[in-house]
Amino acid sequence: MEETRQLGGYRLLRRLAVSNMSEVYLATAGPGGATGTPVVLKVLIEEAANVEALVELFRHEAALASIMTHPNVVRFLGAGEAEGRPFLVMEHVEGMDLWRLTRRLRRAGRSLPAAQAVFILAEVLEALSYVHALVDESGKPLEIIHHDVSPSNILLGMHSEVKLGDFGIAYSEQQNLSRIGRKFKGKVYYLSPEQVRGETVDHRSDLYSAGIVLFELLVGKRPFAGPTDLSILINVRDRISSVLREGLDSLPIEIARIIDRALASDPAGRYPDAASFRADLVRAVDPHLLERAPLDLPDTVKSMARPHDAVTLPRPDPHINIYRAFATPKADDLPPSPELEEEQIPTPVTPVRDVCEYILRKSDGQPVGALPLAEIIEGIVSERIIEDDLVSVNGEPFTPVAHIPDLAKHLASSTRTDRRHDLGPPDRRGLISRLSVAGILLDMYRRKETGLVIFDCHEIRKDVFLEGGVPRYISSNVASELLGEFLVRIGSISRLELDMALAVMDRFDGHLGDTLLGLDIMDPISLLRDITRQIKARFYDLFAWETGEYQFYRRAEPLKKEFRLSVGALDLVKEGCLAALETEDMEAWFDEHRDAAISIDAAAGIPLAEWKFPPSYDMLLGGLDTPRTLDAIMAPYSHASKDIRAKVLRVIRFCTIVGLIAGIERTSLTQIPS
Repeated sequence: MEETRQLGGYRLLRRLAVSNMSEVYLATAGPGGATGTPVVLKVLIEEAANVEALVELFRHEAALASIMTHPNVVRFLGAGEAEGRPFLVMEHVEGMDLWRLTRRLRRAGRSLPAAQAVFILAEVLEALSYVHALVDESGKPLEIIHHDVSPSNILLGMHSEVKLGDFGIAYSEQQNLSRIGRKFKGKVYYLSPEQVRGETVDHRSDLYSAGIVLFELLVGKRPFAGPTDLSILINVRDRISSVLREGLDSLPIEIARIIDRALASDPAGRYPDAASFRADLVRAVDPHLLERAPLDLPDTVKSMARPHDAVTLPRPDPHINIYRAFATPKADDLPPSPELEEEQIPTPVTPVRDVCEYILRKSDGQPVGALPLAEIIEGIVSERIIEDDLVSVNGEPFTPVAHIPDLAKHLASSTRTDRRHDLGPPDRRGLISRLSVAGILLDMYRRKETGLVIFDCHEIRKDVFLEGGVPRYISSNVASELLGEFLVRIGSISRLELDMALAVMDRFDGHLGDTLLGLDIMDPISLLRDITRQIKARFYDLFAWETGEYQFYRRAEPLKKEFRLSVGALDLVKEGCLAALETEDMEAWFDEHRDAAISIDAAAGIPLAEWKFPPSYDMLLGGLDTPRTLDAIMAPYSHASKDIRAKVLRVIRFCTIVGLIAGIERTSLTQIPS
């Protein structure tokens, strides 16, 4: 077996890292394998090289790297293609990445001195300040965001160098990279809340990630943790962390203030740019210690160095199975980096194919036949399949559903809050037709109620738990609203993938979300966003109810806390009402009320400003200080498309529903208490 081989005129010495898109090699340039200056080659793996969108992404990384010239950014040396695989040539930094350094220090019972940690972050912020300010040939800002500021992408050299690397998922405003697929590429520990929520991000997202790195270096712990990627993301989104508060309390007051600002959940509360973040940081440290830091850092790096070290970009996150996105990379003729062997990269998970066969027979003896597990669970949740019905699993004897643990847990007594007798008499009850779902929820929002609201309509039941008047947990007995069914319906997973996940869910403590992540059927970011959509859809369905009843149990606890909503009460009511109105004929409503003179109601229980409409609607509604007919308000939209007119009319009607606008009698959804 050859010890080395050639690729595009470079002699490959050793594979340093591998990811689901690329392999990274230590190499030297020169014909015939002649020894030369060490460089780093980042090569697209064969399977990825056959996907045009990924090739385009790789080329985009090369284009970005080629315009970056800064001492704190890994230097781009060139690009090429060999054996049908594009590659990038980057400078080789002799040393190690920050992840390896802190890991080895921890193993040795040591920690990175605080001044050196601050120096490293100050250099990273220099890099970010440069990258964020880049412009094109015409002077237009490129608005580049790194998206993956993490210890494994911060490279430390033997001569005090600190360099930010791996711009593989950086992008500028002009690039649309949504077509590269649903696979999430960042590292969950360092994501900003807006990344988790799926909102538009800007350069302040990178500053948040830098703040996480600084906290980790100074405190020795990650501020947000959890047993699964999904739980970590939820904790990041909701800023749930005892470690964060305890860690900040252990730091000097000024350093804690700086990190707390960098980690603000709302980007508007963070530093406006990397330069101001850096300026505050360096002012908070003894200048003599900070001057010594770049002199002492090489000794720290050298003390942890090993003969095989070669810092490059990127290294795999040990918490992510890097082999899953494509076929497992073929065995390489080159010796792997001993560091990779040391990291003990997880063995690839083989998707489970031995899906169980379920045969159903009704309790009265009527045979139903073979059904997929998803359909069995649907039937149980919707009570078409009851506890006495019989099921044979993989040819075993027929057994009542109640005696099969994996099925029994979905029975009504296990899955729903069908235990009103345990809650005692309700503190409040009434008919939806007299008050409306919107009216009930808004009244409880104004009263800041905490407790459980149970809505019933024709055997459909939805439980909404409120905290201070804000809906936080929503459960339902509607089979189609189960997470798995929702994911299939919106196309995030296939029916086969759902059946596969349900068949092995017991291996993941019975949690479908964790099962989908464990089998790599979904990535954590996509799953979290889809779960949020699912819970919202389950909640919004309530606003179309015109009959039924509700009962409110003050101070009752939610019986299921699987997923907590982090959306404001008014946003949920607004979005729910507007969703319910989408099925109505808004032009018919307009014709009925076109001559009505309407205006903002000064006595509205909830002022216009609290509803936070988009600016265009805010201007429209803000012009209703004096009464105007609906016909006059809609005159500027006389030639607009039907969809635009419908959107405007829905907003106006919503405002009559919640009492913001006076002049049109409330009907149907509109009985809002004063």
